[in-house]
Amino acid sequence: MKRLAYGLALAAMIGLGGGKPAMADEGKIVALGASNTRGMGVSPGQAYPAHLEQMLRDEGIRARVTNKGINGNTTGQMLLRLGGAAPEGTTIVILQPGSNDARIGIDERRRNANIDAIRARLRARSIKLIMVPESLIGQIRRSSPDHDQGDGIHLTSSGYRALAASLLPQVIGALGQ
Repeated sequence: MKRLAYGLALAAMIGLGGGKPAMADEGKIVALGASNTRGMGVSPGQAYPAHLEQMLRDEGIRARVTNKGINGNTTGQMLLRLGGAAPEGTTIVILQPGSNDARIGIDERRRNANIDAIRARLRARSIKLIMVPESLIGQIRRSSPDHDQGDGIHLTSSGYRALAASLLPQVIGALGQ
């Protein structure tokens, strides 16, 4: 009886018995950023990190994508909370620095220094970094009226889905798939 249970468990792990192969735990991904990471204006399940996690699962990759976006955050605030936002075991951080620094008068030199410090801290911990440039969010907003909430800043659920789809190949590559 134990052999049968072991055999069934093994078959499930290697994908025998039909369906997709069982998914191994591939990585812990943290989405760090401001309102377009948080998913301002939509429910948490419609923000890009949730869409990205589902897309990874659809590809057979079981990775957890944790949303650590906070509306209004600056790069300095992201740097300050980096240790808690990306705990031990994090494999990838997707950084969306946003435009809040410029909105409140933080100069580009300081913004870049904060991003460089985030990059250095992640590198020291062997955590891969994927950057989300503000231009990508703007491009997605402009690509369809259905992607822009109408404020010229934030995406809709379909816009967040498009953002996740554009990040998917980079994330899969960073996971070594």
